Amino acid sequence: MIINSITCQESSWAELKKAAEAGTLGDLIRTGDCIGCQFKNGDPLLLDVSRDENGKFFFILHDCLPDEHSMNESWGKLAAWGSSEMCDWLNTEVLHRLPDELQQIIVPTAIHQIVDGQDIITEDKLFLLSATQVFGEGKWTEREPEDKPLEIFAGERDRVKECGDRGTWFWWLRSPISSSSTNFYIVITNGTSANNNASGAFGVAFSFCINP
Repeated sequence: MIINSITCQESSWAELKKAAEAGTLGDLIRTGDCIGCQFKNGDPLLLDVSRDENGKFFFILHDCLPDEHSMNESWGKLAAWGSSEMCDWLNTEVLHRLPDELQQIIVPTAIHQIVDGQDIITEDKLFLLSATQVFGEGKWTEREPEDKPLEIFAGERDRVKECGDRGTWFWWLRSPISSSSTNFYIVITNGTSANNNASGAFGVAFSFCINP
């Protein structure tokens, strides 16, 4: 069972999936809800719920995974989510840490980026959020034209996350800072944006969806 810490409602992932397929997921969860369960090894898994303006629900890691990770270990690789080592790591090693019941109901989400003049589209079960989803429309939006802001990130304090023993820390977004860059955007400790080369190690707060 999973527990919604806002409504104290107990549900299974299968029940949430059934509601998603029926178009009634909003009857069970809402933006601002926090759902708790566990990774396979028993570590707590705490997820924030949010919607975008299209009504799509996102489950977002409340705080970062305990250990930092780079987007790409090698310096100088073109910044693109679909070809990043982070994308591969999340959708193999990290995905397999999730409860089997949850793995089975996650729907691959289409990620569309325009990088170096090319449309790059992937479908991933686990993904990092984009700058548009976290900060709203800005200079990054033309490179992620299908993304919409998420309701949960209305203010700077809403974007702050902790990373293991480091406390409040920087966390990665999937957005390149330009179409020919090796840098990705990050959220810094005061909830505003910055950028860093992909080889840097920062916090990872993945997301997923269970409705199309």
